[in-house]
Amino acid sequence: MNKKIIILLLLMLALSGWITTAVQIYLASENKALLLDKILDNPFNLVSLQLQVERDIKDPVEIIKFWVKNGWTAETGSLLTICNNNKEKLSSILSNAQINEACRLVNTGV
Repeated sequence: MNKKIIILLLLMLALSGWITTAVQIYLASENKALLLDKILDNPFNLVSLQLQVERDIKDPVEIIKFWVKNGWTAETGSLLTICNNNKEKLSSILSNAQINEACRLVNTGV
């Protein structure tokens, strides 16, 4: 075999591990981002539905204060999950000030 071909084959063999690793790291990061987005769907739907049901009666922050005060763990736990992972997801149902206040309430429990 030609010496250049042997060198080229050895070089490809040496780099194949690095290339495979780089592809695997990229795919793992894409998978993590997709999972994080999907993990937040259920908590968001729960919080959104509860706020929509009571929004005509009270301000959303007052509703969240009620949840915290009365130990509504499904709602506060869902809100805490969203606040800790991607609180911008709440921007479709709350203003920025309301998001910050809601996250403060569920984080401190006050």
